[in-house]
Amino acid sequence: MTTILFSTSHDTPTAANTAVATQVVNGADVSLFGAEATRAALLAAIVDSPGAPVILMAHGSPTAVFENDTDEAFGAEDCGLIVGRVLFAWACNTAKNLGREAAAAGAVWMGYDCPITAPEENEPFLQPFVMLFSRLKAQFRHVGCLGTAGDFLEDVRQKCAEVEDILDRLLSEYDGDAFGPLCCCRQAWQQLRIWIPGHELPVSHPESVAPYIDI
Repeated sequence: MTTILFSTSHDTPTAANTAVATQVVNGADVSLFGAEATRAALLAAIVDSPGAPVILMAHGSPTAVFENDTDEAFGAEDCGLIVGRVLFAWACNTAKNLGREAAAAGAVWMGYDCPITAPEENEPFLQPFVMLFSRLKAQFRHVGCLGTAGDFLEDVRQKCAEVEDILDRLLSEYDGDAFGPLCCCRQAWQQLRIWIPGHELPVSHPESVAPYIDI
């Protein structure tokens, strides 16, 4: 099934996102990376691929996902285009308000309620994140109710635990900063929030924790 993947690449965090995205995309997908990750291209892809699930990897805010530092790629005014779809936003803060708007319009929105840490784009740490996001991409499309949301959250937690074990081993073998990779891996499930149409509050994992940073 086609997935729309949108990943900006205009600074260090978004370049890391795109390093992962380019390795999880397949030939059936619509890929909008780097200079092609614009609002116009994203909205056109959504219109041209009816029902396709969407992954957004970019900077975000409570009200929008951005195509660069200031220009919106997707906001509340666009939620009418995603009725009946599932979207996963690897972007800061979109679960605060934008997710609510998307669910009110009839879409499932998966996002984060705090600032998040980008994955690591340098080898050998890149490949564990490719494993994680490949799993996210394969499974997120199946979420449509509270039950499947709970199943997905637990699946993500288990995959993150597997990836964290790999990162721990790599960090013991290579000189590097452990905070960024491990923080990214833990946030991927601990701060994930899923907005389901018809529900007033987002779903989170029972073992989720308060954000490390909240601005």
